[in-house]
Amino acid sequence: MSEDPSNTIVLVMGLTGAGKSTFIERLTGLPAGIGHDLMSETSRMTAYPYEHGDRRVYLVDTPGFDDTRCMDSEILTEIAFYLTQIHKSNFRLGGILYLHRITDNRVSASAMRSFQIVQSIYGPQGAKLARLVTTMWDKAPESSDIYKLAVKRETELESVEGYWGWMSSRGSRIQRCMATRASGLSILASLLAVSDAQGPVVLRLQEEIVDQQKSFDDTAAGIVLNEHYGTKWDRLQGELRALQTSITGSSTLQSSQQLQEQKLDLERQMKAAEIGERGLRQEVESLFADKTEQHRVLLVQTQEEISELSSNIASLKSEIEILREDSNSNTPASERQTRAPKRPRPKRTPSEPQSMPERGSASSRPSGLRGVTDLYVSGRRLQKMNKPEYLLEAMSEGERKEYLEKKLARQEKLKIVKRNTLAVLGMLAGGATIAAGAATMQIPVVAAGIALFGTSGMKLDFHKKKKKVVDDKEWVVSEHD
Repeated sequence: MSEDPSNTIVLVMGLTGAGKSTFIERLTGLPAGIGHDLMSETSRMTAYPYEHGDRRVYLVDTPGFDDTRCMDSEILTEIAFYLTQIHKSNFRLGGILYLHRITDNRVSASAMRSFQIVQSIYGPQGAKLARLVTTMWDKAPESSDIYKLAVKRETELESVEGYWGWMSSRGSRIQRCMATRASGLSILASLLAVSDAQGPVVLRLQEEIVDQQKSFDDTAAGIVLNEHYGTKWDRLQGELRALQTSITGSSTLQSSQQLQEQKLDLERQMKAAEIGERGLRQEVESLFADKTEQHRVLLVQTQEEISELSSNIASLKSEIEILREDSNSNTPASERQTRAPKRPRPKRTPSEPQSMPERGSASSRPSGLRGVTDLYVSGRRLQKMNKPEYLLEAMSEGERKEYLEKKLARQEKLKIVKRNTLAVLGMLAGGATIAAGAATMQIPVVAAGIALFGTSGMKLDFHKKKKKVVDDKEWVVSEHD
């Protein structure tokens, strides 16, 4: 299937704390929470839509291979699923931006393992589409000793084979990211320029999973993780044996309890290593079918949420318009109350007991103090809350209008984000038919795509895809640091 560069996916990778969320927020203007709310139910990877020129770029926030909230094997299978769905669709893979803190005193074991995994995922043909982005340069002012050390680390990252040297020798570049949006835009633009010039590339992991139909633990990246889990398990087992000897020879109760706690911690780590290794032995086709179905459900759910947002936005606009008209006229208060849209109040079922007002609540205070207290609520708190009816009634017309306008802006932004995410959800939900319909909001096409997935799409079609010849010449890219 031919690729459409107007829908491009860029993976944003790196260890925890490297600045992935900050980088994405700076480019898109979207808070990280919005994206996580959209897709966290089905995936640990979150796509953030961004309009870049005449194309839509999806920046995919990827957990680091040191994230304590999930196993490295889970992250690898998520990445494999994304890359497989991209490989089968008409989406363009723009590459990866791998973020690394230049302020780290040394390259940690987690960082080295992460470099190895990225190298295994991309392979020699895909290396040019990977970019090492060094962050935290604002913590290293020029002419300072910290800056000199940072430059030295940058040289080591680029030259040492076990760091980013292997990737650099095969066409990957290293770029500095300053704490500005312009710097992030420049980095993204230069990566997309290389991607456009080079054209479609099949990554090593895509070839292994889709074309060669390998299991996760047989892929190059899976082998790296398997070795890590095996080495870690052996080390922990040795530490456990030594600790057991110490527990046997312990002479005090307090010392014995401390050693027992250490023993439990080692056993938990060993169990985690076993679970991680087992995760690489999952059946690829079955796992991907489950993930596809989850995204299909999320796609339908997101469409319903967009429809609900449209209704809410229309109501807010109507209420704001009434307030605006009233503020420009001498309409009597009684008439304004008649014209204002009624807000539905929560219904209480007959069986629901009447709750007593809490001490200090609005209804328990004397009426004279109640209005004063309610009006005293700070504007900042009001802006962040979903207002109870009595707080809205306590506002002046100007305060209410300001609050509703801010709420409208948030709802409209959320609707745009959800609509822009439909295309990538459709791609993850089973194919370009869904993605094409979602991108243009042609809901019947989307429905047809879902129906197609629900029949023949339930079993993954790992068809052989002819690889295109890649020109091996070095692409000269201007510096954008």
